[in-house]
Amino acid sequence: ADRFRAAIQPTEDEIKARFEAKKDAYRIPEKRVVSYVLLDRATLQPQVTVTDRDIEMHYLDRREEFRQEEEACASHILVKVKAGEEGEGHPEAEARAIAQGLLDKVRAGGDFAAIAKASSEDQGSAQGGGDLGCFPPGRMVPEFDDAVFALAPGQVSELVKTSFGYHVIRLASKRESTVLPLAQVKERIRATVTERKVRELGEQKAQALAQALGKGQSLEEAAKAQGLTVQRSAPFAKGETPPVLSSPVLVARVFALAPGQAEKEGFALPQGAAFVSLAEVQPARVPELADARDRVRADL
Repeated sequence: ADRFRAAIQPTEDEIKARFEAKKDAYRIPEKRVVSYVLLDRATLQPQVTVTDRDIEMHYLDRREEFRQEEEACASHILVKVKAGEEGEGHPEAEARAIAQGLLDKVRAGGDFAAIAKASSEDQGSAQGGGDLGCFPPGRMVPEFDDAVFALAPGQVSELVKTSFGYHVIRLASKRESTVLPLAQVKERIRATVTERKVRELGEQKAQALAQALGKGQSLEEAAKAQGLTVQRSAPFAKGETPPVLSSPVLVARVFALAPGQAEKEGFALPQGAAFVSLAEVQPARVPELADARDRVRADL
């Protein structure tokens, strides 16, 4: 239909005739306008201060959160042992003999990466010269793990037997477990502490607003006491969700309020919470043709 739509141009008389015949189809439903106070990050963060002392205390209380695990960077050469008659690899004695020969080549001064590339049966690492990257304890099978973390940087292991076969392992470097210094994690801590303080301030202000509204104060009075701004929504119908107040529960409750009435509890929103009062009711009505012309034209 799209390729014909551009060629169809309803006349003004056709638009007017359809509108007059079907006015109820273009009826604008009852809409409501609310006054609201938003407790979100943008509102609360400017009221939050994070000092260097706050950051230091967080760091001292949670030092273990900033611990870097021990880490090894290693390469290996693998000679697989056949698990069964149809399995991939070599018989046990043959695999061990091949691996020992490769280890002897390395210890005689052979280039580890070149030997791994030519002879390792680990397809995932062979093309990279046997490089396994860097990894913490527990990432590899236990026998491999124990062997690699017992090596000194630059050292080559004896033959190591695992469920995969025989390995020759070379440790490139090792990082000991350490707690990152405060200077290195300061900004990360600042963001965490800021988030916590924003959340705590939001909870305090939500409780204060609920108490004030419960005592009969208007939303404007309660908001002013908390240094908050009251905003006004665009009109919305039942079932619609205004962009900022995206809560079906809030919208449903607004259509149960009387004009001027405030809801005493806040509503949870994706970005925080909101407190509302009903500011205006716009009754359902049949629009003027000028207000409905685009809808009528689209229907025609």
